Amino acid sequence: MRGAGKGRYICWDLDETTGSFRDYRRMGLTRGIGPLIEGLARLGIKHVITTAAWKEHAEYVLWQAGVRGLYEGIYDIHQICDKDYNKYYHPVAASLGISPEEAPDRILVVGNMSRDAPADLDLTFLYHPQGSVYDATVYLKIITRLLALSDSWASAHDVMQGQNRYAMPVPGFDGGQQYIDDIWVGVGRYQRNVRPEKPTDRIISVYSVPECYRSEIEIIKINEERGFTQPALSL
Repeated sequence: MRGAGKGRYICWDLDETTGSFRDYRRMGLTRGIGPLIEGLARLGIKHVITTAAWKEHAEYVLWQAGVRGLYEGIYDIHQICDKDYNKYYHPVAASLGISPEEAPDRILVVGNMSRDAPADLDLTFLYHPQGSVYDATVYLKIITRLLALSDSWASAHDVMQGQNRYAMPVPGFDGGQQYIDDIWVGVGRYQRNVRPEKPTDRIISVYSVPECYRSEIEIIKINEERGFTQPALSL
């Protein structure tokens, strides 16, 4: 793995990516997400939460799960979302001291919905529609591949796209398919038309995951010291 994560960030969506948090009676982390974040942090990669929920909800569930300290910040619906809940990452980059020109090299976005993709900056979007249904090994294998290819997230995406073995004739998608070990992904550009000035998303889309990675979430037991008043949930 290349030297690595120095100066780089990952923006993690909260619900159904980092874990499942909509039902406070049965919420939990994606299995293995804590060790994954810790391992990447040792390589110098830093992490933030970007969510369409209120910050109070994110703070509460991450505190209950014992992982709040793994994330350098939380950016919520009021900071990064438009009225249709599309996410904008320029405020995140600016807060981290990263210019729009540097952002594609230094910021990777991970989420489970198309609206998690950057509506503004040309960042690489790791799209895992069933993120919390499988364990974090899926994220690990894809991110490890990116780290091995380049010290830039954007450059790694472009190299990976060049390694596609199969064309993918899908309207609105310019790219192809490949295996990352035993995980079937599509790598290329996807047209969303959220903003005319940014017509496509740089995407790595998880299509098929072996059943051996399917896993229940790691259930969180509510700590009553924090109380049980439910903050505003995400979508």
